[in-house]
Amino acid sequence: MPQAYLKGHDWSDLTREERFYCGALAEHARRDPLPLVRRLRELAQGRMQAVACDAAGDWEAAADVYLYRDFLWHQGRKARPPEFSAQRAFDVCLFGARDLILIEAEIGAPFDVMTANVAREDRRRLPALFGETCPRIWLCALAPSRYLERGGAQAGAAFADVAISWRDTHRLYGDARLLTADVMGGEAGGRLLGSSGLEGRGRGVRCGRAGVAS
Repeated sequence: MPQAYLKGHDWSDLTREERFYCGALAEHARRDPLPLVRRLRELAQGRMQAVACDAAGDWEAAADVYLYRDFLWHQGRKARPPEFSAQRAFDVCLFGARDLILIEAEIGAPFDVMTANVAREDRRRLPALFGETCPRIWLCALAPSRYLERGGAQAGAAFADVAISWRDTHRLYGDARLLTADVMGGEAGGRLLGSSGLEGRGRGVRCGRAGVAS
């Protein structure tokens, strides 16, 4: 509800908190995951063809996921560095029967070397976390369209299998909050562009195997 002391805005019009927008995306993906899964597979240009996207019941979506901490707690263990960090949170996760899609989101900051290094460590740690039952792991970079168009996609490619914009998610679900994330973040993203020192591309891997998922 608009408030006079917020200059006639709802707080949801003003917040730049990534968790708010990631929660909005996960909310839609919980109800209808297939549009997002299919769009990611399309944008990956062949790298994610093995990802199943024909049954909504095969997917669960969640935001702000403390995967290491909570999974290990249910095994009677604690997440302890350097092996596993209890503080590591994934912005949005799509849990599939044979695939796990981890979405790293940005709004007002660029993807940087630290982001890429943490993601690479996740690729190494997740096989140890899940063992023989581990699914294929896919990393996704989610950011404002303006940032992706002006170099952010290349920065995201240093660690992710696929990049998608907040505007693209708005097209999928029609939620104005997702478009707000794109517009608000795009302004900051335009100022934060520059050489990130990141090169290369993430690769979807099957946990416990050296081969690349196809």
